[in-house]
Amino acid sequence: MKKIINLLLLLFLLYPYSVVADEAVENNDLEKNEGDTSVNQVNDEGESINPKLEQEESEVKLEMDKEHSSTTQKAKDSISDDNTDVENNDSINVPKENNVISELENKSISDTNNFDTKITNTKNISLLGKIIKSNTKIYNNPEKGTEDYFKAGDTYTNTVFYIKKQMNIDKDVYYLISNQPSSTHGVIGWVRKDQLSTYTHTSVDSKKKVFYLNGRGVAYNKPWGGSKDVVYNSSQLDKLNGYKFEVNLTNNVGNNTWYKGLLNGKTVWIHSNHLTRSSEISRLGKFKDVDAKVYSAPGNELDYNYAGNELINKVYYIKESINLNGQLYYLISNQPSNSTGTIGWVRKNDLLSYTHEGLDSKEKTLYLKGKGIAYNRPWGGKENIVYNINDLKKRQGMIFQVNLTQKVGNNLWYRGILEGKTVWIHSDHVKSPQSTSKLGKIKSNKEKIYSSPGNELTASSAGSENINKVFYIKQQINLNGILYYNISNYPSIHKGTIGWVKEDSMLSYTHVNVDNISKIFYLSGKGVAYNKPWGGSQNVIYDSEALKNMQGYGLIVNLTNKVGDNIWYRANLKGNSIWIHSSHLMNITGSATSRLGKIKSETAKIYKGLGDETTTINAGSTYTNKVFYIKRKSQIDNKIYYLLSNKPSSTEGTIGWVKKEDVNSYTHEGIDNNSKNLYLKGTGLAYDRPWGGKENIIYNNTEINAMEGYSIQVNLTQKVGNNIWYRGIVNGKTVWIHSSHVTGTTGTSTSKLGKLKSDSSKIYKRLGDESSAINSGEKYLNSVYYIKRQSEINGEIYYLISNLPSSTSGTIGWVKQDELTSYSHQSVDSNKKKLTLKGKGIAYNKPWGGSKNIVFDLKDMINLKGEILEVTLTNKVGGQLWYKGQLQGETVWVHESHLEKNTANYSYYDLTLSEAVSIQMKATPKTDKYVHYVHGDYIQYNNKGNYYYVTASTLNVRGGPGTNYSIVDTLNYGEKVSIRKKVGDWYRLYWVNAKEEDVRYYLDPNNFINDDVQKFQFLDLSRSSDISASVLNDFLSGKGTLAGQGQAFIDASIINSINDVYLVSHAILETGNGTSTLASGVKYNGKTVYNMYGIGAYDSCPVDCGAKKAYEEGWTTPYKAIVGGAKFIGRDYISSGQNTLYKMRWNPLAMDNTGSATHQYATDIGWASKQITTMYNLYQQIGSYSLHLDIPSYR
Repeated sequence: MKKIINLLLLLFLLYPYSVVADEAVENNDLEKNEGDTSVNQVNDEGESINPKLEQEESEVKLEMDKEHSSTTQKAKDSISDDNTDVENNDSINVPKENNVISELENKSISDTNNFDTKITNTKNISLLGKIIKSNTKIYNNPEKGTEDYFKAGDTYTNTVFYIKKQMNIDKDVYYLISNQPSSTHGVIGWVRKDQLSTYTHTSVDSKKKVFYLNGRGVAYNKPWGGSKDVVYNSSQLDKLNGYKFEVNLTNNVGNNTWYKGLLNGKTVWIHSNHLTRSSEISRLGKFKDVDAKVYSAPGNELDYNYAGNELINKVYYIKESINLNGQLYYLISNQPSNSTGTIGWVRKNDLLSYTHEGLDSKEKTLYLKGKGIAYNRPWGGKENIVYNINDLKKRQGMIFQVNLTQKVGNNLWYRGILEGKTVWIHSDHVKSPQSTSKLGKIKSNKEKIYSSPGNELTASSAGSENINKVFYIKQQINLNGILYYNISNYPSIHKGTIGWVKEDSMLSYTHVNVDNISKIFYLSGKGVAYNKPWGGSQNVIYDSEALKNMQGYGLIVNLTNKVGDNIWYRANLKGNSIWIHSSHLMNITGSATSRLGKIKSETAKIYKGLGDETTTINAGSTYTNKVFYIKRKSQIDNKIYYLLSNKPSSTEGTIGWVKKEDVNSYTHEGIDNNSKNLYLKGTGLAYDRPWGGKENIIYNNTEINAMEGYSIQVNLTQKVGNNIWYRGIVNGKTVWIHSSHVTGTTGTSTSKLGKLKSDSSKIYKRLGDESSAINSGEKYLNSVYYIKRQSEINGEIYYLISNLPSSTSGTIGWVKQDELTSYSHQSVDSNKKKLTLKGKGIAYNKPWGGSKNIVFDLKDMINLKGEILEVTLTNKVGGQLWYKGQLQGETVWVHESHLEKNTANYSYYDLTLSEAVSIQMKATPKTDKYVHYVHGDYIQYNNKGNYYYVTASTLNVRGGPGTNYSIVDTLNYGEKVSIRKKVGDWYRLYWVNAKEEDVRYYLDPNNFINDDVQKFQFLDLSRSSDISASVLNDFLSGKGTLAGQGQAFIDASIINSINDVYLVSHAILETGNGTSTLASGVKYNGKTVYNMYGIGAYDSCPVDCGAKKAYEEGWTTPYKAIVGGAKFIGRDYISSGQNTLYKMRWNPLAMDNTGSATHQYATDIGWASKQITTMYNLYQQIGSYSLHLDIPSYR
């Protein structure tokens, strides 16, 4: 309670002091001293009394004071905590600072003795500030005390400071002032808040802007600068009135906007009130008077020129305007730009101007009227003239090719090329042509043809070459009341144009397209045929005499036109396109048909004009004994007439009309135009038309008989009556032959594959037809072909080669037998198999492929070693097997020698390889890999147990026979050892303890599975190899007691479900190629016994124990030992799941199930690897074989 009373008392005592201080500040602000206007002065209180500078800043101060007064009643301002650089556009908006300080803020709490401690905190802010008085204290660190300070004086007044940090000490507020927008660089010191005039300071943007000076205000080196920050004072800015000011940074100080930019090479800040922005416009303008002023800067009376004679009488582009101090200025330019070609600024009232806008850039073709002026700019002046009035008058009718259209005020102007010069012409002085459609003929050779309509300078006489012919008229133009036609040899305004002709110099008619519907008419034998409708004498194609001779000819009309009121038809006649008047054609009624016919007798009448007796001729020998096409029939007076033709047409090749009763005829229809290869039987005739007559024969009976077996390459099949006729090529000629005289096949079927021997080998497209032969060339070499048919012609065998296994599809042609290398080709089976690539050979898209059939080359196949080929088809080429299957998405054929016919099964175990190694190491695995010696004094032989053992408590094992060799291992008392030989006093050991890395190597399947030999460790030994006894006996020859026992091993395999090759390999290894003691026979209990697999034998008891087991099993012959021993192997190992050499040695299933190394066939870590050489060699003797692999996989 005592503290609260003391605080209230303190507030009461300080209140009057606060009011007086604030009033003093306000009164001092209003003081005006008369003094030196060029030097900044201060009064007794340390305030500025320079009236000139105050006057220069008055406008800005007024703006700033508006904001200041609006905030003087606020008790506290919230300030941003972000200490970022405003001029670098990183500041955060902060509220305005209050210039009126509360009583508690006006006096530091530290001035009282009521509190024992100070509460201090700082925060980041963004303000601009000016020191109010020259006697203001600037503290170095008020937190440490207020005794360390210096006064502002003249140095730190009348300038603006950046404020980026605020410190609160109890209830006193201090600002850190700086010459730079930073709280670390350019720092001056700390000033009490109540000793500063401040405003918030924020960045707006750093966008580039363009302004113009309005001649007022002051330019500073900082925003809201003081008199010490002035770069250009008001009188200097007045002289720069209208200057361009390019802004690169915009800040807000309080509610005022300040712009930073370059002015005459100096960086300055200017208040927004003292700048004006221009506007983009588009006008054209001309000077009214030579006395008009042209300003470098708008409105700047210190820098201008008069327009003078140099600038008047021409038009200027206006793309920018600005309103400065109530006066509008235009920026004039010689180019349509406000940046290039500019002249200067002109008052609006000194110019005559119009709006200027682009309409389009479409191409237009106009013609000069011969009036007006052409300028280099739209609405040009005297100085812009390119062609004057007289120039354009001389060019009346010339083409003006427009590429740009613009509007000036309400007037249209066109830009285009005129005699190589770019000009602008007013729309009133050009004319646009009109479209029309007429045909015309020039009346006489004296009529004028104009290059430019109406321009006498371009006129020439029509002459004889342009009369008596018809012209197309697609364009007309009216110039000065006279109509001109643009005449052309084509129905186009661009192609074939001749020039312009006056309307009254021509005879013309409207020209209209009626339709392009196909119609059939017949020549009446009258009139003329032209190359254009309503043609003249120069357009004649067939004259009246020619048409008279073609009376009755059929025409297929493809276009109908109307000229005036007359109809004209376009058609093809004897290869020429003609136009003929409708009055010269006959429209014969009738109907379409399709028949073949032969005239019965030479006296039969042929009518050139249907039903017109005056046009008949007798058939005679010319038109008999041959077949004609009949595509049209007609009926007159109840009689049917057929139109006969040499072509399958009712308009082309016609010879005339014949009565039905004078013709033998049959229906005629097309079947198909499919390509077929047929073969001549050697009978019948070949004609040039189906159902030909004597006059149509191509090959007679004798010739056809000699061509028996020849190919006819059919390309069209037709039916005449009920008979089939084929059109095709025989011996180089196109013929028609009856179906009864051809057959679908020739020779005999076969099945081979073949390759062409050389690029000069001939391929016959048609068998027996030399004219159809082509050289094989590079195109057909180095590829294999299917041969499914062979034929004998003139004592020579020909093969039909094909890209497909077919004699009808994919065929290429016939090749003589001796031009091919060929082998028999047969399918073996379509059983599915999975075979493994050996990484050799080549894969083709056909069996026994050539270089052009390669899918995967040798390099590819090496990289594909071990990949599986999923076989779907097996073929035999000659004596070689080829397999078809899928490989990496491609269908390929691979030779048997490049495949292993293996299948792979994976056995998965729930232990890692490292775990498996650890398990095996506990079983003390052995190896003969290393040379190890022990001293003989510490080795004893146990006669009873038949083994050697260690007698020392610990015996060193050395790398050589002497103590000078390093110690490589140690043995403990009682350990059994196997002795290889004795060297002096030292024994060389046979089996030694294996190292962990050696065990890991032999235990890891990945070290062996890709090796052609070592993969036999994983061969499934429960499957037979299907090897023959003779192959086995050949292999066993000379191998002791194993010789001749091939059938024994096969029997053992069948009886015990054990691989026979494995049994042989195992026996050879155990017996030393059939010569070991146990293999040669051992007396035991009076009987000679044999042991071929070492069953029951141990390292310490190799012979007696093996003989004992053989005796117990009754193996008294090599055969019994082979078959009986196999039973033991199968029962104890293979039949128990240890069906591979790898499993026999390592038993991974036991490791997985029990965690121990049990039921393992040998202690030698290399045992499985050593077994397979014999097996591998035996399999190679078998030839083609399949391996069934069982591969372990560790976790």
